[in-house]
Amino acid sequence: MAPLSLDDERASFLINMAALELCTTSNFQEAEPEDSAVCSYHLLLSLLVHREEDVQELRTKHLLQ
Repeated sequence: MAPLSLDDERASFLINMAALELCTTSNFQEAEPEDSAVCSYHLLLSLLVHREEDVQELRTKHLLQ
C-alpha cells in the first residue's frame, strides 16, 4: 500500500470524490468495482484504523503521513 499523506486539500478531494460516487451509484451491492473505487478505499482505511494506536502504528511503518 502506498503511503497516504492527507492535508486539508487532499482530504477535501477524497471526501468530494466519495460524495460524487454516492450520488452517481444507486446500489453499491450491485455496482461494478470501478463504480465504487473511492468508497472501497475509504472502507479499507476504516478497517485498518479503529483506534488512535492504529494511526500511530501506520505512521511508524510510514504508511500514513
